[in-house]
Amino acid sequence: MLKSQDVVIALKIALSADAPWTQSQLAYELGMSASEVNAGIRRGIACELLHRDRDTRKVLVLRHNLLEFVLHGLRYVFPAERGAPARGLATGVALDKFRSLLVRSSDPPPVWPDTNGRTRGYTLKPLYPSVPFAAQRDEKLYEVLAMIDALRDGLGAERETAAVEISRLLSPAT
Repeated sequence: MLKSQDVVIALKIALSADAPWTQSQLAYELGMSASEVNAGIRRGIACELLHRDRDTRKVLVLRHNLLEFVLHGLRYVFPAERGAPARGLATGVALDKFRSLLVRSSDPPPVWPDTNGRTRGYTLKPLYPSVPFAAQRDEKLYEVLAMIDALRDGLGAERETAAVEISRLLSPAT
């Protein structure tokens, strides 16, 4: 059964392009244990989001499958959970890049609770508890995860804009 951290792991691998990586490196960068990453990769392979090449033994992302799941299934499997106001990292429609694409709202912004955050808004539970940590270490991953939150928590136009941006970020050319 797919877990939310498996999606984060698959996204991190997808955004790594062709750069070599190890499971322990992924664990460190994602704020997870090596065993969590190993189990997540195995579940990703079983769910056909990832694939192990028979010749090289490298784990590859099945980009079409990952993109299809993120765009059409993720918000139903891992729905957005809003919480109380807090300080944290901007996510979803509050991400600077995303706000420039849409008309500004007077609603408080969504944030991942984090003591290092600079934005005050309503909390939005991240896909996995270590997401704020990982997002601060990898700008591209932060952008994709924030756009995913726009899919999970946003309205129609916000979801459409997020879908276009996620498709661009996860395309094979990235």
